[in-house]
Amino acid sequence: MPHITVLVGQRPHPVSGRMVRVPGDAVAVSLALQLVGASQVRLLSAGELDVDVARAYLALGAQHIEVLALTPGEDVPTELAQAIERQGATEQDLVFTGLRSEDGLASGALPYALARQLRCQVMRDVVGLQAEGSAWRVTQALPKGARRQWRLFRPAVLAIHPSTPVTQRHAHAAVLDGQVSLVAAGPSGQAGAATSAAPAPTWQRVPAAKRLVPIDAPRAQSGHSRMLGAIGSDASAAPAQVIKTGSPQDKARAVLAYLQDNALLPF
Repeated sequence: MPHITVLVGQRPHPVSGRMVRVPGDAVAVSLALQLVGASQVRLLSAGELDVDVARAYLALGAQHIEVLALTPGEDVPTELAQAIERQGATEQDLVFTGLRSEDGLASGALPYALARQLRCQVMRDVVGLQAEGSAWRVTQALPKGARRQWRLFRPAVLAIHPSTPVTQRHAHAAVLDGQVSLVAAGPSGQAGAATSAAPAPTWQRVPAAKRLVPIDAPRAQSGHSRMLGAIGSDASAAPAQVIKTGSPQDKARAVLAYLQDNALLPF
């Protein structure tokens, strides 16, 4: 039976500011639980994980969450790779991650950096998996709703797309049965005693950088297209105005006002 490690994290709620689970990571957890049993799914978090966030992940059906204790300045992909390799090559087959972080100028480079550390394959935008013997039939999302299928052999790092069709459960009994443990970073890290909340390391929070807005390239339009936009046809983005009531003089004034507003008359 293959084993799946799912990397999970937390993010501040945009309104309340409280730490909540990442929706993309929750989709990855639900997909892993649908593919294999809960005993074959391992949740791993790098750094701080709030107790309420841990309970939210356990409610999906996971049995155990390991929180990797890190200090500022440590190389996260390296520490994650060491924590994954400690499970042994025969127990570790797949690693699920989200596409990217949801705070700041996230690049989505973690799956690639982790695959480089583990020396295995990597694939992003995964929306479906199906076991085929010793391999997996992977469905990858492409732009404009297109799909592409691959035959993938383990081990591999897969970045799960948040639109993956999964059924997410929320069971309070799973929260009571689940455990959260703190694992020391390093090649010989050992798990501490099981607890409902991992001790929070000393992190310094800073405001997220403003997200960059891509600049659209200017669109070249023909003279016919510009004329259709100027006269208010169906191709124009501006809504047309239909006057059904009033005297002919009122309708003529409305037409004259429109021509003057759009600079279609020299006066």
